[in-house]
Formats: sequence, structure tokens, C-alpha cells
Amino acid sequence: MIQLLLVDDDPSYRTNTASLLRYKKYEVIEAEKVADAIELIEKASEPYPIVVADMLFNEGSGLDVLECAKLKRFLTQVIVVTAHGNTSNAVTAMENGAFTYHEKDGGDGGGDLLLTQVGAAYHRFRQLSEAYMRVRDVDDIRATLRSISGQIEVLSARLDGTARAMEDLFHSPLAHPSE
Repeated sequence: MIQLLLVDDDPSYRTNTASLLRYKKYEVIEAEKVADAIELIEKASEPYPIVVADMLFNEGSGLDVLECAKLKRFLTQVIVVTAHGNTSNAVTAMENGAFTYHEKDGGDGGGDLLLTQVGAAYHRFRQLSEAYMRVRDVDDIRATLRSISGQIEVLSARLDGTARAMEDLFHSPLAHPSE
């Protein structure tokens, strides 16, 4: 089950959205306040792959949640939602790393659109996670190759030293006593 954090101070919207997401088999953790969301993010043993956060709160903003989520795990996809949408807020959210900006409309279309956005956000999270793991695998291979290369250099130096010692021994008067 895919876990996500839903942060909204409107109890009706939060309850309805959580129910819809749970119906679609998401495990939804709810927070009413920015401070609660930040605490949940910071204390989570595994970072949330998806965070859905309202933009406007009495104390703080969805941008605070966005920043905290991205600091915990930069791959986390954050959807910023609002009932008071404007272009400036949308641009600010996107510039700060939001996956998308969703305007609450109160109708059925809003729920369907949010579900689509959550699904797309999780798909993006998975793609980025897999790419990140491949990059880490490449880094591990590079480190292994550097280690092997260093070991080869050490062995090569030992062989050179052994070869010189054998050559010196071969050319020494002790190697040819009859001469």
C-alpha cells in the first residue's frame, strides 16, 4: 500500500479527500497543522513518497511542508492544493519543487483530478527512485573499480620489485660462481 501524507486545516476537505484516497488503496496519514506535518515528516522512519499539502494555513504554509518534505527526501513528490488559487502561488510552489499545484473546486472533477495527480506523482517518484538507485549502483561499481585498480598498482609495484631483485640476483657474482 502506498503511503502518503495529507495536510489540510479544512476538516471537511481533509476527511473527504482521505476517504477517497483510502478507497483507492492509499494509506493516508493526516495532519491538520503545518507543525504537525513537519513533525510527522521528521519523525517518519521512511520518508513519504507523496505529500498533499494545502497552501494556506493560519500558521505557516504548504511551502513549509514542501521544504521539509524535500529536505527529508528530495525524491518526495509534493502536490500543493488550495481553494484560493492564484498564478503567483502556483509559480512559487513549482519553483520550490512541487510536483503540481491543484485547485480545490469542491466538485467531483476535483477529486478525480487529484487522484490522477497522486497517481502521476507516485509514478514519478518510482521513476526517480529507480534512476537514483541505478546512479548509486554505478557509483558503487566505480568505487570497486578504483579499489581494484589500486590493488593492481600495488601488485604491479611488488612484481617490479621482485623482478628487479631476481635480475640483480641473476647478475650477481654469487649467481655465477665459476666465472
